[in-house]
Amino acid sequence: MPRLEADLATVRGELDHERQCRVSAEQEAAVLAARLEAATIRAAKAEAEAADATAQARESREAMDRKRPRRPWRKTPSPI
Repeated sequence: MPRLEADLATVRGELDHERQCRVSAEQEAAVLAARLEAATIRAAKAEAEAADATAQARESREAMDRKRPRRPWRKTPSPI
């Protein structure tokens, strides 16, 4: 019987160790999932800001082009 009790204690110890590893892995997975979600949100915001900046730059350029006087094309070719 002492041999069986020793084996039982060994198996219980191994099971406890495996449980602790599983819990640790689950916690780490939850942390990584939260980090991924936060990074995804930041990336989406950055993409939206980049799109806004591009649109604003385009609008500014178009406004400048409208204000700039048009130069007439030369009728004679320039000497080269």
